[in-house]
Amino acid sequence: MLNNLISFDTKTNQWVNQTYDPTPRAGGDMHYIPASKKGMLVYFGGIEFRDGKEDYDIHIFDIANSRWFIQKAAGDLPQPRSRFCSVVVWAKDYASYNIYVYGGMTSTGASLNDAYVISLPDFEWIPVRTLDVNRSRLANTNQLFPDPMVQSFPDGKLYPSCNLYQNSQMLVIAGANLNPERHECDTDGGQHGFLLGQESIERKAQWAGLGPNITSYRGPDNIVAVVGGGTGGHATATAPASGWGRNWYLDYCFRTSYLASPVSATRYLSHSSPPLSRDPTPSALSQPERSHTGATAGGTVGGVILGVFIAAIAFYCLLRRRSKKQNSPVSSSEHATRTAPLYPSELPSPFSPLQDPLQSPSEHAHGTAVELPGAENQVSEMPEGRDPAPKVPSENAESKGDVF
Repeated sequence: MLNNLISFDTKTNQWVNQTYDPTPRAGGDMHYIPASKKGMLVYFGGIEFRDGKEDYDIHIFDIANSRWFIQKAAGDLPQPRSRFCSVVVWAKDYASYNIYVYGGMTSTGASLNDAYVISLPDFEWIPVRTLDVNRSRLANTNQLFPDPMVQSFPDGKLYPSCNLYQNSQMLVIAGANLNPERHECDTDGGQHGFLLGQESIERKAQWAGLGPNITSYRGPDNIVAVVGGGTGGHATATAPASGWGRNWYLDYCFRTSYLASPVSATRYLSHSSPPLSRDPTPSALSQPERSHTGATAGGTVGGVILGVFIAAIAFYCLLRRRSKKQNSPVSSSEHATRTAPLYPSELPSPFSPLQDPLQSPSEHAHGTAVELPGAENQVSEMPEGRDPAPKVPSENAESKGDVF
């Protein structure tokens, strides 16, 4: 047996192990009820691995606070059991929650054929008594089935499956009994309908076929007599008869209801798509689908080619720009030459900003003659007092160049 509570978050796709209760358990049943801030889990029944004593604890897990509560139950207590099945229904105003329990097996191995209701938040056990026409003979017994059904379930069932239908009926499916001599009384795969609400009182029968017209739960008189209110809700028993004690926080939880937002499918399923044809000849319905696919593929390929072309042009322009920079290391001098006047100007000094400071001045002393651009059909005289051929500064005057 284990004591782990494992949850799975469908939004984050993550598992979480929440182990808060040290007592290992098995064979019980758990239900979700829309109470508190994010709902609560209710666990009961089964086998507990501790002192071996029988108790009637109801275990409540508050999802919002990740906290366990243990509450004692009272009322007409059922026989302890495991391997049973159950369903939960609640009133429209969320004032009370009723969990219907059927069948199971005792600690001695006997199978059970009775049914009970645990009502919350008063934590009261209520037996579901027979509602047969002949009520006077069976009024004070815990026998569940009307006379015709008594012969069908003489030994009860363990491992059955209880399924809620239209929030008003319980389907008991399959199960087994432990008496091989009475196997012919009911098949293991039998399916039986169980009326949960006021319809069982009105029809005077608990077991019946499915009623598609019964679409809501109305609290039956035998439960209303315990919890108060009416068939539509408004229960007045909103706490255990002995009080909450240390579980005072549960009072707040049961006075709060939580409506979970609806969850839709994670992938879209089209209901209008035509079925696939087995005819190898293309049909009229398949033509648009093929054209659409071709257009999509063509657009994708064209986009890829266009992107490659643009990237190639950008790369070519970048290389061309770098090549120009390497061929013309001093771009600003070129701009100065174009905008210079029509008379000679002095050469840059050895430590001009356009000169690499790591090179020696002598390297620049051996310059080549540069002809300034002339104007068409115009001759300008040099200003008076200016040397037409200034000397190039140099420490080693090995060669002298003139500027024309």
